Amino acid sequence: MRSVIGRSKDSAADLLFAIVERMENIRKPALTLAAALTAFAGTALADQPLFHTEGCFACHAVDKKVFGPPFREVAQKLKPEGTAKAEATIINVIRHGSHGVWGTYTMPPQPQVKPEDAKTLAKWILSL
Repeated sequence: MRSVIGRSKDSAADLLFAIVERMENIRKPALTLAAALTAFAGTALADQPLFHTEGCFACHAVDKKVFGPPFREVAQKLKPEGTAKAEATIINVIRHGSHGVWGTYTMPPQPQVKPEDAKTLAKWILSL
């Protein structure tokens, strides 16, 4: 530990100084990691309320088949198309519906979902 003038090497102030000094050394990497994790989690969680308010949960879940496919499977299937095309596909399906993509079931159109909300949902689905 570092000795501070007028204090013993083992004083509480020296201990605090040593802790702060070590925290300074890890602060930037820790903050960078925290920001990255927050951004990632924020993307995945920020639009989950929209998932509920728009009624998507009636037919879909994130990880299991309800009536429609799990959203993780949708993301896995569409990601190879590239982000822009995958987003456009999901937006189109939300707004106009689809038939036969995931079996014999039909996803009815959801015209009440605003285009900007459909885009937000598409980004959220692809973030899973």
